[in-house]
Amino acid sequence: MLGFLEPRKYEFETSKSACWHYYFCAPMRTLLILSALLVNLCGKGQSVLTNKGLCQGESFSYAKRGTDSLATHVIVGLLDSKSSSWNSITWCSMIAQITQQPEAIILVPEPDVKEDHLVCLVTKYRDSIPSERVQFVSLGGGALMASKLVNEGFSGMFISPQLIPVSIGAPHEAAFALCETSDDSTVGFLVDSLSRDSHWAMKWDKPSQDIFYIDNYKSEYQLMYNWVDSLQSLLLDTMRSAPTSSATTNLPEVIRQGTVIEIEVFMALQGSFSCKIQSLSAEEVFSKEVFLGKGKHTLSVVTTEVEWGVYTLVLEFDGSIEKHKFMIRG
Repeated sequence: MLGFLEPRKYEFETSKSACWHYYFCAPMRTLLILSALLVNLCGKGQSVLTNKGLCQGESFSYAKRGTDSLATHVIVGLLDSKSSSWNSITWCSMIAQITQQPEAIILVPEPDVKEDHLVCLVTKYRDSIPSERVQFVSLGGGALMASKLVNEGFSGMFISPQLIPVSIGAPHEAAFALCETSDDSTVGFLVDSLSRDSHWAMKWDKPSQDIFYIDNYKSEYQLMYNWVDSLQSLLLDTMRSAPTSSATTNLPEVIRQGTVIEIEVFMALQGSFSCKIQSLSAEEVFSKEVFLGKGKHTLSVVTTEVEWGVYTLVLEFDGSIEKHKFMIRG
């Protein structure tokens, strides 16, 4: 994931632990919860760190929670807006509450992070873990940056999302939970858009006067996130075990001139299929290319016009090449 994007050069350095920072940057209504979380996280070696990244000669800041050697996947937090009472440190700890996954690396860049910087950040940590799982939790206007992750096929959760353009063309199905906590809902549009693009989407409405006030809804957010997490795992497992294209033939080592060669083809995805018969000198005596849809197909090659001799049947499909040597005689 993100591996197919244009690679960028990046380097990172980590600054001191910022566990103490909760007491100065968290809003008053979350202070007690964050204080309890502080003791819990720091006691487990899961402190929140302030970090500096460098991508294409430009630096940016982000918060991180998690131990690289224990990580199984990456969660990216995307902020609504920067303010003195709500920042990356606070949001990183909130995501830890929602997800309750100590084995995950949680990354929260500053709200003004550039798209290229986000790619560098996610790529670095994704490449260091033994899993393809990259998810995001987006708050409000963070949906604007999350739309880029949607288009790359990542799963995630939007909390009170703003209206965002979700384009068609994600490489595979993904799961999304959309939580509406404000009065002017755009969730219906997003659910319809994601569903039309073959994604899995779940909607949850819990109107509130303040979209940042998530404390009372923590259990609901956890249910929504767990749904995304379990479904993404299922989708990834399904893709790993998905059947690959194959071709089989009834071709023996020796056939008589005029014999019909039957080729059974299974295409995992639609694409072109090429069949050639070449002599020992690599001269083509038969060649045909067809476009096949996803599924099973039967193709026939008649050898009436092929002279006696030794030949190679060459089949090319889905990036694979198969060769079968045989002889034609009268």
